[in-house]
Amino acid sequence: MVVVAASAEIHTGEYARPTTGIGQVRAMSLLVPLLVRAYRGIDLEQVLLSSRTPGRDLEADMLTLGGPKNNEVTSMLLKAVPQLPFTVDGSSIRWQGTTYEGRAVGEQVVHDYGYIVRAPNPFAQDKRIVVVGGSHTFGTVAAARWLAENGDARNLPADVAVLVEAEVLQDGHVVRPRMLHTAEI
Repeated sequence: MVVVAASAEIHTGEYARPTTGIGQVRAMSLLVPLLVRAYRGIDLEQVLLSSRTPGRDLEADMLTLGGPKNNEVTSMLLKAVPQLPFTVDGSSIRWQGTTYEGRAVGEQVVHDYGYIVRAPNPFAQDKRIVVVGGSHTFGTVAAARWLAENGDARNLPADVAVLVEAEVLQDGHVVRPRMLHTAEI
């Protein structure tokens, strides 16, 4: 199951339609090939918004996209996974005493940070979670891109936390992310 951040609701005149951010959409597009290779039977039609995720689904294999600011499921998972080397508060990521926060110039993000957590599901130890988030939406894309390009590396532990950084071009393209920190959890 994939759980994306619930950013806002758009009222169409007939009903309220929930939305997610561009970072989650781009992250999903980067991760689909990896997910299909890793989990041949994965049901990618089961994409839920965090605000509409039933409690029973918290005990499944899960990929969450987006940070705790907009993704309630990510928030619960980050609080429940023991021994994480970082915390997230709003747009700030604090990794072992150092704070990282994306930078914007003229209302445009130009540099961002993202994180990945791969671990047993704290609500069902026989299941797995992958959390992909960022300081801002482009940090989520940076983390997803790093995971898509490096997630199957043999030297990367199965249970791991990773912090990445990336420049963001004027058109919103996230350049190849650079790993800053990694920690086995």
